[in-house]
Amino acid sequence: MAKDRVCIYGGSYGGSYGGYAALMGVIKEPDLFQCAVSFAGVYDLNLKFDKGDFLENNWSEASLVKIMGDNEKFLAQKSPVNLVEKIKVPLFLSHGTKDERVPFEHYEKLVVALKKNRIEYESLVLKGEAHGFQNSKNGIKFYKKVLEFLDDVFEL
Repeated sequence: MAKDRVCIYGGSYGGSYGGYAALMGVIKEPDLFQCAVSFAGVYDLNLKFDKGDFLENNWSEASLVKIMGDNEKFLAQKSPVNLVEKIKVPLFLSHGTKDERVPFEHYEKLVVALKKNRIEYESLVLKGEAHGFQNSKNGIKFYKKVLEFLDDVFEL
């Protein structure tokens, strides 16, 4: 595969790291990837302590602190929502409006930051969808849109 045709993709079906990693990949390595696809990503690390079902499902605040720390300033510095100005590649984002693991507020905050910084993106909001694809039709819709996005980025 040619190095000029590499896109990073991260989806979140459990711990929600994949969507976060996709955006942090293009933030930390702006010349490595030609695009990014993020599904149900955690975009504001501080929000993990306030919203979502992490603290209700086999997680405690202590385990989150052990994994991520609790320094709000540090977490803000590691949150994609605060680093969007470093994004230089096409983005495709998707999120379910009924996601309880990574609430839709993560997506909304990221979109505000992208617009404020005039960064273009494509997105697919899945109305009524939870974390992952509870409705297989939404999964099909998502992957069709991802393929269209990749076709556009790489002019296939």
